[in-house]
Amino acid sequence: MPPTTRLPTVRFRSLLSPPIRIRSQTLHDFIRPQCATAPLAATCPAQRRSLHLFKTAKATTALGMHKVLFFDRCDPAPPSESKHKVNLLANATDRSVIAEDLSLQELYDKYVDHGKILYMVDPVLKKVEGSLSRLQENNIPSQNKNYALLDAGTLPHNVKNSQKLLKQHGALKNTIFLLSSPPAYTRLALDRSYQFITHGSPVEFRIRFSGPAKKRGAGPGLHNDHDLMPWVFEHFPHMRPDFILKSMPAGTEYMVKPFTDGEIVQFVLALPVEKGSKIDLTVRLQRVKNQVEKTLPKNKMAHNYLVKRDQRSRVAQGTPREEIIEERRKEKEIRTQKHVSTPHLRGSLRNDKRILKEMDSKDTVEWKERMAKKKAAKRRREDKKTEDEEDSEYETMKQKVDEEQANQGLELLGQTVERRSTRQHEAGGRTADKPKGKNRWDGRGSQKLKTHARSAR
Repeated sequence: MPPTTRLPTVRFRSLLSPPIRIRSQTLHDFIRPQCATAPLAATCPAQRRSLHLFKTAKATTALGMHKVLFFDRCDPAPPSESKHKVNLLANATDRSVIAEDLSLQELYDKYVDHGKILYMVDPVLKKVEGSLSRLQENNIPSQNKNYALLDAGTLPHNVKNSQKLLKQHGALKNTIFLLSSPPAYTRLALDRSYQFITHGSPVEFRIRFSGPAKKRGAGPGLHNDHDLMPWVFEHFPHMRPDFILKSMPAGTEYMVKPFTDGEIVQFVLALPVEKGSKIDLTVRLQRVKNQVEKTLPKNKMAHNYLVKRDQRSRVAQGTPREEIIEERRKEKEIRTQKHVSTPHLRGSLRNDKRILKEMDSKDTVEWKERMAKKKAAKRRREDKKTEDEEDSEYETMKQKVDEEQANQGLELLGQTVERRSTRQHEAGGRTADKPKGKNRWDGRGSQKLKTHARSAR
């Protein structure tokens, strides 16, 4: 019998033939090695938090206020001492000249007023910001000398939570701008500051003269161009605190006068309260700074901050990092030896007999005397505690005995009363069985008994 034929159940088809189509690039992608995962960004161990003069001045403790140590009063030179000339334009779009070659004093006296905000029309490049030499080499004051005035309140803004000036101000607001800030941002920031002050909030201005700390490499408060800030105040009037103060609402005054650490100028402006005493936060800020200086030897946080700041300053000045690391290692060894010489700080070396034999210094002797005094005081406290416990136990036992005796007395008294009541009850039953008149003491009175006896006769 011939074998039966079987129909094929599997059919082979090329991957590149229709209806299935796969790009050849996809096959190459499978063969290509996979990309390595990107490493996580390293965290920055140093704090980059800015200092708020308003909050520092109102602080009730000096703990954590060590950044104020590097801030000092800053009084810019009067505008009359500047020889720089500027031009005043209509605005950033309409560059028609209103006044030409104005001195800073003329600009301050004739044009800047309450509600008239001064801003620079042409921005400064970021690559030249923060370096006095680059600013002078590129002749930035001559190129960026066109200014304009903005009427406060003309820009769209959304100022919420206004506070009526009665006994206190509203929430603190912050305004930060740089020399390289765009003109649109500068206009908006100053206009919002005007609105915040009008609605009762104090505004803290932070005018920074250099770029971010990462680009500087030196860290906060370690600027090398010490002449940069006076030079900027002399050639860029919109960065001056006195020009900003005059452009704010009428009656605005300094709550905290300008302070600087060499690269940032900070000050607080606000309207005075209608009711209440005036508080000069500048004096209070100086008191907080003095208190931090007094507690500096005991303040570990401030000490570590000063050490790291000094190290960053040395790195910025060209000191090799290896040298600083070696010094830190030696200081750590010295601290470790000092800790080892004090048994209560030994840590894991507490049971090391070799180190214990070597500790014959004055610190060890003083520590032994101190520990002996502590042990004696502890022993006295324990003895006193034992005596107090014994007295308390005696009083407790005495109270228990008194309670037991009282309970026994009450029990005996109850038994006596019960027996007496039983006898009275039995006596009453016997009296009821006898005829009347025989018992004279049946409780009805002697006269009644005598009358009953006469009638019976």
